[in-house]
Amino acid sequence: MLRMDCFKKLGLFDETIPWGLDYDMWIRIAEKFNFEPIQEPLVKYYYHKDQISNFPELRIKGIETLLRKHGTFFREDSKAFSQHLLDIGGLYSIMEDHEKAIVMFSRAIGIYPYGLAGYRDMAKGLSMLILGERNYTRIKWVKNILASILDGNRQKNRREK
Repeated sequence: MLRMDCFKKLGLFDETIPWGLDYDMWIRIAEKFNFEPIQEPLVKYYYHKDQISNFPELRIKGIETLLRKHGTFFREDSKAFSQHLLDIGGLYSIMEDHEKAIVMFSRAIGIYPYGLAGYRDMAKGLSMLILGERNYTRIKWVKNILASILDGNRQKNRREK
């Protein structure tokens, strides 16, 4: 819950942001007010097929807008900033624009080189770009089958001991 003076001082939601209006509002609140989260849920929400989160293009534009608008805020935490770039890269991967995905993964790794997720996502993006989506999926399928067989053999060996 927020006091009305928060909105009076900060204004309402920035409707020029295509995705993440609430995120923008919380950043603005955090910059001007002290607050603490509570554990008790106060609202219910549901997912539906037409919600903005289901449209990667809008999410990318929204995250990029937030990063531009609150650049200083995000750059203070290189790990979190890197995670936002990984998210954008993941969205580009969903859209099958692997070249842009790799650019975002590279930027994320450059900002926070200590996170394994960036390297994993970069490897996946490069694999898809080089092999193509269909071949990558086939290789992943074979890998999962082999892993399942190996895991079954390990469990069998443990039981025999």
